[in-house]
Amino acid sequence: MNKETGASFSGGCGMRFHRLVLALVLLALAWMGLGRALWAWTDRDLLARYGAQPGWEYLMVTGGIGALLALSAAGLTLWGNPRWFRIVFLEVVIWTGLYWADLLFFSRSGEALLNLGFTLGVSIAGLFYAGFALDLLPALFSRLRR
Repeated sequence: MNKETGASFSGGCGMRFHRLVLALVLLALAWMGLGRALWAWTDRDLLARYGAQPGWEYLMVTGGIGALLALSAAGLTLWGNPRWFRIVFLEVVIWTGLYWADLLFFSRSGEALLNLGFTLGVSIAGLFYAGFALDLLPALFSRLRR
């Protein structure tokens, strides 16, 4: 809460813009997850023939789960009800955790591990941005200042 103007962080037009950006990023992630699931389903014979590991079932299920998480978080973000923002942030954290579990334990591609530092930085920045856009970080910092 700004003492001079009486405006809160969540009431400004800027925070609505950041929520819209967050929702658009989440919708893009949902689209990519859906694309992964559909690709795994349509090319399952090819993936099975060449023995792709993890198998097409894993790719389809994780793509669907990622798409559902991101789509749900985007919808709740666009809804704009602050009561749901903690659930949105939890979904973002779960999505990020699943991404990292897939990267470290299942995919294990040498190319993916080459960019590990960059990927970690983008993940942390994305979590901070989500917390900021959902007005969770400003509220936390204002409590810490007291």
